[in-house]
Amino acid sequence: MANKSGDSSLHDWFNKSKSSDGTKGWVQLGGKYAGKPCARQPGQTTKPKCGSSKMKRALNKSEEDAAFRRKNREDGNPDKKGKAKNVRTEGKTFGDFLMQESSLARLASKIEKGGVAHISAERADKSKKENKERSKQLRKDIRGAGLPGATKVEGQYKEAGQDEPSKEETSVVSSGKKSKKKFKKLLKKLAKKYDQDSVLIQKDKDTDGKLHATTKAGKKDLGKWDGKVGRMKPGGSGEMQTRIKGKTYTYE
Repeated sequence: MANKSGDSSLHDWFNKSKSSDGTKGWVQLGGKYAGKPCARQPGQTTKPKCGSSKMKRALNKSEEDAAFRRKNREDGNPDKKGKAKNVRTEGKTFGDFLMQESSLARLASKIEKGGVAHISAERADKSKKENKERSKQLRKDIRGAGLPGATKVEGQYKEAGQDEPSKEETSVVSSGKKSKKKFKKLLKKLAKKYDQDSVLIQKDKDTDGKLHATTKAGKKDLGKWDGKVGRMKPGGSGEMQTRIKGKTYTYE
């Protein structure tokens, strides 16, 4: 069942992208050729700044044009050979974003120290009171498993079979002294206990985050996709965004 964005699964949400003429793949952001396929167009003399079509919709015009200008300022030679320079879409790093709010210090520390995971105990079919109790118990279970205390954030996630994503209390927990293997096993066990379709785990700050299916519905939803969702992006928005003290981030 497709939602309003046209995504029928998490695989689509991260991988489906089309240009203004219907061509599959990333699109140009900002400039005269915004919305066109990522490849340089006939007569185009500027260096394309590209991203997914969903990313384009998430940016306003000024943000999009700023990203285009930044790309052409830092990597502007359209005839350059070899590997392209990765120029960030937004003008701030995740570290800059975290430093804007002292309340984000704990989250920054979790990311820098090692493995980190995002897990929720809430379900769309539960009452507000039930979900509150489930979230409270999850935090106790995290402590009981010998893991550091979790940081509470507001997550947004589309459960398998849902048309639209729902907001839910999410716990961001670090691996502490647990090995990567034990950390992953513990988090998957907790996700199964609370009937979660998947749990998002990032092994360390240098690797991509990955969704691990923990129910049959979750496995079906992921399909053949490996579940990799990329790195944290500050200020991003979308169907799977996370909010802490008014600041948002996504994985892209």
